Amino acid sequence: EDPSEKVRQQREAKRTKFVERAGAPTVSDILTEYLTRHIDSNGRETTRAEFKRLIEKELTPRLGSRKAADLTRTAVVAILDDIADKRTTHIADHASQVLRAAFRFAVKRGRLQQNPCLELPKYAEHKTRDRVLSTDEIRKLWKKLKEPKGVSQPVALALKLLLATGQRRGSLMAAR
Repeated sequence: EDPSEKVRQQREAKRTKFVERAGAPTVSDILTEYLTRHIDSNGRETTRAEFKRLIEKELTPRLGSRKAADLTRTAVVAILDDIADKRTTHIADHASQVLRAAFRFAVKRGRLQQNPCLELPKYAEHKTRDRVLSTDEIRKLWKKLKEPKGVSQPVALALKLLLATGQRRGSLMAAR
């Protein structure tokens, strides 16, 4: 074996590895690509706004400059713990969902080999709402809204519209 050839091959391997690492996507790249290629074209306006806010305010400042391939589950959990401690547990859960989805998207597109955001902890207890108005309660509310006290006429009409259509408040507000 030629020792100089072996040294040259090692240098070339290091150079190749360096070039590959320099071109590897950062977490910010992954999040931006997910936002522009998936959420902007498939998500609702409220989803886009919420994801964009989480990415810009919570995730990019904490993780953005790290190489996505080097990110570990331990590092992600530490960041989510920080968000839960400094903000709220619900924000930490939403950030976890965004990271999990963005990295799953990156793996599907071949940008990453593995998703470090699988099986992340839950931070908040999410309770479903089972309470609905009974028929008698709806009837009483409707009668009270005919001559509203304590609310303006437009608010009373909006409440009636919500009752009549069964729409969510946000959906009704976004309607033309």
